[in-house]
Order: sequence, then structure tokens, then C-alpha cells
Amino acid sequence: MKDAPRRLMNWEQIAEMKEQGIEFGGHSLTHADLTTLSSDDLERQVRMPLETIQQQIGDCANCFAPPYGRSNVLVRSEIRKWCQASVGVRLQRATRQCDLYDIPRLEMHYFRNIELRNSFLQRRAEAYFALRRVLRSVRRFL
Repeated sequence: MKDAPRRLMNWEQIAEMKEQGIEFGGHSLTHADLTTLSSDDLERQVRMPLETIQQQIGDCANCFAPPYGRSNVLVRSEIRKWCQASVGVRLQRATRQCDLYDIPRLEMHYFRNIELRNSFLQRRAEAYFALRRVLRSVRRFL
């Protein structure tokens, strides 16, 4: 049995959240792997969702998150034309030395466990995330 589609926020809800201080950014037009696209398609995948956000809520999106965390020099160069920063999916803490167009982040998936979230906030989860990074790198070769 196929799962019912997830309900998404509508533009009115997004505008309300914006008024409460939430910032929205781009994530591509069709969730394509941006590293595989021609330069024209790449530009369209980055530019169009940002323009849509601007049109719908009157706010310029300053950040981008490439689908699957996949980026390369060309992808980051295109994002740089439109945004002030971009995030990846490396399981690390962001520092002031990070490349602004490849900022590491931890997906919220990991924070469903309140103990893990608290350990991370208290800087006690570094070994766990180091192990997860190793497992991710091994999975790429399987």
C-alpha cells in the first residue's frame, strides 16, 4: 500500500512563520542531483525556487541546501551567484573556518532522540557522529 502524500505547508503558513523569525531557503526546483546537470539546468534549479520564495513571501532567500547534500565546485559557484551561504550534510559542527558554501550540518533526523540532542548540545556526542561519518563513507562503496 502506498503512503499518502505528506501535507506540506502552504504559502500563508510560510509567511506567518517568516513573520515569527523563521528564514526559508532554496532546495532546488525538482530535487535533482545538481552535480549531474548542465550549466543551464543547474542555474534554473538554483534560481527558480529562490525567485518563487521572493514572489510568495516578499523575502529574499539567502541560503541554499543542495538535494542529498551533493555539491561540487560548479554547484557551489552557481549557488554563490544567488545566495550568501549553502549547507551540506557532513555530520560535523559548523565553525568560523567553514566554507560558507559547504557548511556542515546535522539533519534533524538525529535529534528525534532527545538524549542524543542533549549530548550534542553539551558536546558529548562527537564520537557518535564520527562513527556515523565513517559508516556513511563505507556505505558509498557498497
